[in-house]
Parts: sequence; C-alpha cells; structure tokens
Amino acid sequence: METMTLILAAVGFVLGVGVFAAYRYVVDNKKKRNAQAEANRIMNKARSDVARLEKEAADKARELENRMRKNLEAEARKAKDHAVQLERKLEDRIKQVESENRRKQEEFDRNNNEIKQKSERLKTHESRLEVLKEENQVKLQELTQKLESIANISRDAAKEELKTAIKQEVESESAKMVLAVEEDAKTNAEAKAKRIIGMAISRFAGEYAAEKTMTSIPLPDQELKGKIIGKEGRNIRAIEALCGVDLILDENPELVVISAFDPVRREVARLALTTLMQDGRIHPGRIEEVVDKTKKELFKSIKADGEKACLDLGLNGLNAEIHKTLGSLKFRTSYAQNNYTHSIEV
Repeated sequence: METMTLILAAVGFVLGVGVFAAYRYVVDNKKKRNAQAEANRIMNKARSDVARLEKEAADKARELENRMRKNLEAEARKAKDHAVQLERKLEDRIKQVESENRRKQEEFDRNNNEIKQKSERLKTHESRLEVLKEENQVKLQELTQKLESIANISRDAAKEELKTAIKQEVESESAKMVLAVEEDAKTNAEAKAKRIIGMAISRFAGEYAAEKTMTSIPLPDQELKGKIIGKEGRNIRAIEALCGVDLILDENPELVVISAFDPVRREVARLALTTLMQDGRIHPGRIEEVVDKTKKELFKSIKADGEKACLDLGLNGLNAEIHKTLGSLKFRTSYAQNNYTHSIEV
C-alpha cells in the first residue's frame, strides 16, 4: 500500500514536472513570438520614419534649390537691367559729347573764317593807306611846284603848309578807319574771343585744363542726387541753362562735379547748388530764384573787390565795367598765381 502510494506520488511528480515544463515551453514560445512581432513592428515603424524623413528632406532640398535658383535668376535679371541702363546712359552721353564737339568745331571753323576775312580786310585797309600816302606824296610834289611858280611864298613855308594840310587829311581818314575798326571790335571781339578760347580749350586742353575747369561739391545725401536731377532731368537742365555749366553726377556717387571754362560761372553754380542742397527745395522755380539771387550777390562782391583795388591804387573815376573786370580776376589764375593779386602788384 505504501509502495503504491509512493509510486503514485512519483508518477504524479513526474507528470507535474512534465506539465510545468510543457507550460513553460508554451509560455516561452508565446513570449518569443510576441517579442519577434514587437521587434518587427518597431523595425517597420523605423523604416517608415526613415523613408518619411528622407522624403521630407528631399522635398525641403528641392524647395530650397528652387528658391535659390529663383533668387539668383532675379539678381541676374536685375544686374543685367542695370548694366543695360548704364550702357544706354553711356551711349547717350557719348552722343551728346560728340554732337557738342561737332557743333563747337563748326563754330570754331566759322569764327576762324571770319577772323581770316577781317585780317584780309585789314590788309586791304593797310594797302589803301599806303596808296593814299603815295598819292599824297605826288600831290605834295605837284602843289609844291605850283606854289613855287605862282605863289609869292617861300618853298619852306609852302612845304610846311602843305604838310599840315595833308597831315590833317590823312589823320582824318585814318581816324575814321580806326574808329570803324574799334567799333567793330568792341561789338564782336569779346564774344568771339570767348567762343574761340572755349573751343580751343575743349579741343586741345589736357588733364591740366580739365582740373582747372572743374569744381566739386560734396554730396551729403544720395537722395539729393535725385532731387538735383529732377523728374525727367528738368532740374539739372534748369541749373545748367541758368548757370551756363555742365553738371556731372555719374563719375563719383559722393560728389557733384561742375564743369565750365568760365570760373565765374562755376562759382555761381557752386554757391547756388550749395544753397539748394541746404534748403532741400529743388525745383525749376526755386532754382531760378536762387541762381538769380546768387548772381546778384556774386557780381556785387566782384564789383566791390574791383573798387577796393582801384581805391588802394589811387585810380579814381574809372568806368564801372573796369571795376567788374578787375574784380572777376579774383577767380582766375596764371602759372599758379592769382590774377587779381598779380594785377594789383603790377
């Protein structure tokens, strides 16, 4: 009985161990399958996330590339348009300079021909004077002979009377001719001389002349450049026409360059531009007002300088034009010396 019990107990133990082992095997296999399934799920999710991130990165890269390409294309178009504008401005400026040079050349040739014609007329007058002198000499001899034969007068006395009469006649004709030449010279010489000198400088002057015919004004604000030019260039044209100068704004963005052969005109333009830039109101009406006021003040100062020089030198009773001419020498130089000071010294 006890043996049977032991046997049954042993069999029960063995069966229990086997059932437990079988249960553990089933449980372990189930865990392994669950773990494998979880691992597969994680791997699949990771692969999906990597694919999604790669797609997003590729989309962003394409978007950035497109944006950069559009920006570069826009910058390229902008640079090309700016280059085209600069090229057009340069071509217009070249055409303008060439046209001005042709006009000045034609005017120079025309004035040169007029001077040659006047020179020929002067030579003709000189020849005429020589002929008159010869004719007067012949007349003098004839009259001398007649007086000696019919007049009760000595030869020396008759000679003196004839000399006096002929001298008066020659002096009268010569004075008339000289007066006519002087009147013509007063009327035309100054204007023609200025044109000839201006054209000669424009044709033959080099860097020295360019330096001496330009004045620069600092440009404190780039917005002022647009105001000086004005809508469709009307302001800059008004300044150039009223002052008789050329304004150059393209060579240096920080300077306004005034170009003119006449230093007084450059000074008028410099003072007027300085006043306009300080005021800020730049339009044709204001430009005309400022230029007119500047001219009056400058010419008044020039006349005062001329009067002071004459007063210091003790030259009284001179014409007002002489005062203006002498005062204007303050803006001219010769061999690096101021002509106003040099004239007073001389």
